[in-house]
Amino acid sequence: MFEYVEPNFYSEVVPYRYFPNDEYFNMQITCHNVGQEFNDGHTGTTDADIDAPEAWNITRGNEDIIIAVLDEGVTPDHPDLPNARQLRLNGSNFAAPYDQSNPNDPSPIGNGNHGNACAGVFLFILHFLQFLQVVQLY
Repeated sequence: MFEYVEPNFYSEVVPYRYFPNDEYFNMQITCHNVGQEFNDGHTGTTDADIDAPEAWNITRGNEDIIIAVLDEGVTPDHPDLPNARQLRLNGSNFAAPYDQSNPNDPSPIGNGNHGNACAGVFLFILHFLQFLQVVQLY
């Protein structure tokens, strides 16, 4: 009665996603948001993120990529942002005229760690980054 029969199989297709070996990855709600708690009881919105694990299936960066962080500066020799990966330019502290700090030192002042946070996310996202150009901007 039938010349050929093929059975129907049901299976769930789960795409492969690369997850870095980083103990703080689960706190990066902008990279991969699964509704996790991230700060003082606040939770993220599931999938409101940049889909970093999915993007890492396509590429994981390139050593030729250079990113400039125009923010509150980056701490020199930060454990995750060593000087060997920072390009600190003379005259890059744009806050110097306003706070009388060193115009050639774009390190954060006081509790200004937002530049560290931004630079850390860039390094996290690209994780093959060669240099980070540091510029302090207020």
